[in-house]
Amino acid sequence: MKRRQGQPTITSFFKKLKAYNLDDAANVDKKSHNRSFQPKWITNDFAWLAYSASEDRVYCKPCWLFFHEGVGKGGHQNPGKLVSVGFRDWKKAKESFKKHMEKEYHKLCVLQATAFLKISAEKQLDIASQLDSQRTKEIAENRAAIEPIIRTILFCAEQELPLRGDHDSGALSLTRPEKKNGKFRALLRFRIESGDKNVEKHVFNSSKNATYMSPIIQNEVIQTCSDIVTEKVIDRISNAECFSLLGDETMDVSGTEQLSLCIRYFDIPDLQAPVLREDFVGFIPITDQSSENLANVILQRCDELNLDMTKCVGQGYDGAANMAGHLSGVQTRIRENYPKARYIHCASHRLNLTLSNVMSVPAIRNCLGVVSQVVNLFRNHSNANKIFQETIQEHAPDSKRNDFSGFVTQDLSKGTTVSSCF
Repeated sequence: MKRRQGQPTITSFFKKLKAYNLDDAANVDKKSHNRSFQPKWITNDFAWLAYSASEDRVYCKPCWLFFHEGVGKGGHQNPGKLVSVGFRDWKKAKESFKKHMEKEYHKLCVLQATAFLKISAEKQLDIASQLDSQRTKEIAENRAAIEPIIRTILFCAEQELPLRGDHDSGALSLTRPEKKNGKFRALLRFRIESGDKNVEKHVFNSSKNATYMSPIIQNEVIQTCSDIVTEKVIDRISNAECFSLLGDETMDVSGTEQLSLCIRYFDIPDLQAPVLREDFVGFIPITDQSSENLANVILQRCDELNLDMTKCVGQGYDGAANMAGHLSGVQTRIRENYPKARYIHCASHRLNLTLSNVMSVPAIRNCLGVVSQVVNLFRNHSNANKIFQETIQEHAPDSKRNDFSGFVTQDLSKGTTVSSCF
């Protein structure tokens, strides 16, 4: 808001007006008083005074402007005439002024007035700005400290490196510990040795309960990253016209049955050709493998991801009865709610079943057995493998493959197949 011309401001009370002559104050109402106001009181000793010619009284400028009801109460001091009605007992003026200067509320008001003038002149920030500035500084320092920690966790995750070791608690030691404390702490130590001052400052200055290096923090950072990635994936799926569900059960190393859920859809970037994508959206622990429970778990997960199931046009599972059953399987239960979600037997499972079934044909079983033996010959004998590579280099120099590192042979006698050959 613009100030109108001639409108006074608070700072004007601290300035001597050009049109006001203090010398005239000495002649005010001289006939009715033996003594009068002396201008030198303001110019020499008591610059905080303000004289009213119309009232022939003086006031304390800081106290008059910044005094409030709570001032002086803690020290049992009542505001004097210099604050309330004005002072004009000129005989006791200097003595009263000196006593007023010793009042705690006067000292407080002077400090407030001084701070106000500095703030008005932009030489000092107000309290709120100072607190906000300090808070901003602390936020910047905390971010600078935790950013290298987060980047180290992400580096381990991207490289599929385990973070933890035998000893992961307590302060980070700059010397190599006797017990291995994991790659995460080793990388932080390496950053400090390489001159990362932010990590070094954080390690030396942080309190024991705010190091941000504990396994709990590591898991929270990884989970937060997972949430961010999942959110971006769901945004792409939501922009697609349709999608399909892909699910399969498997047991992890801890013996817990897990349902892995993926979404297959067309991603349509701006002004680019559509891209067919299959994105993983989570593992779901399963305790009840009934079709009813599995269907409920899948639908609940889709609801948590805010997926529009009316866009679901397909389902892909293995051929197990609880998943593919046409009477009460998972695919049937989901189609009861979303009829467009057509079930398609997973192609990888069908290939595996096909290869398993053809093992009953002796000619095919013998053929795959020979393939398995040939692979093992070149893989397990260095001389044979060397001759094989030299032969490929001679007859097919442009070939991108010259070994059997990608082949996995299986026991044919148990009815399984060399599935990775295809």
